[in-house]
Amino acid sequence: MLLFSKGSVLLFIAIIVKKISTEGISIFKYKLLTTLNDKISTNHDVVFLSRNSSRLQCVSQCTLLTNCASVFYSSLLCKGFSVVYSPLSVSLVPMPGTRYYISDDYTTPTQLTQTAEVTTTVNVELESCNSLNGLGYVWDVAYGICYRLHTVELDGADATAKCPTEHVNSHLFLIHSDDTYNFAKNIIDTYNTGAIYVQGRRSGSNFVDDNGQVMTYFRWASGEPSSSGDYLRTDTDTRLQETSSGSVSYKFICRLY
Repeated sequence: MLLFSKGSVLLFIAIIVKKISTEGISIFKYKLLTTLNDKISTNHDVVFLSRNSSRLQCVSQCTLLTNCASVFYSSLLCKGFSVVYSPLSVSLVPMPGTRYYISDDYTTPTQLTQTAEVTTTVNVELESCNSLNGLGYVWDVAYGICYRLHTVELDGADATAKCPTEHVNSHLFLIHSDDTYNFAKNIIDTYNTGAIYVQGRRSGSNFVDDNGQVMTYFRWASGEPSSSGDYLRTDTDTRLQETSSGSVSYKFICRLY
């Protein structure tokens, strides 16, 4: 397997994968190697292979494995490898739509051919958000959150169903930490939204998120949670959470996860 040319073209990269965690939110920073656009490796030494995953899920899998150095991503599949490929690697074959990512935290210089495009550093999550600008999604720099505020009010069921129609990884905003609560409160105060629906459905004695996981973080208003109401919203005055029947229409936030 030839990973680097034997001539003047070299690709030396010290592989150091870094995961930055802030209050339960993981932000993965990667470089998009544009010289490998629309190509993929046919080598069999794959660290992991998954299908129908989002770009964020693909990159996230790589960061969780100590022997994963890079990923090839397309809408069809995600392949993680323990090596970093050069544009001259003989194992590369054409695959339209594929993009190749390596960690943004490599510490040694990368030498490419003189004709090679400059490596573009991207925040994968930010790149995904930018692709949805036309739908009204914006990037909050302070919280690292991609979101869309819907000012056209919907009931609980319709608000929950609306977000995934915009993107498969978009869901009603989930309050699961102090940071996410403060973000939601800031949006409410800044745009004077009044009450908004947030993610969560009653399941027995618990509330679960869109993935069916039992929710454990709440900022309940006084007297909450009520024994009635299958949805969650914020209180108009206190901005704290309370249960809701879901029958009344409110504004809501969709977040790209």
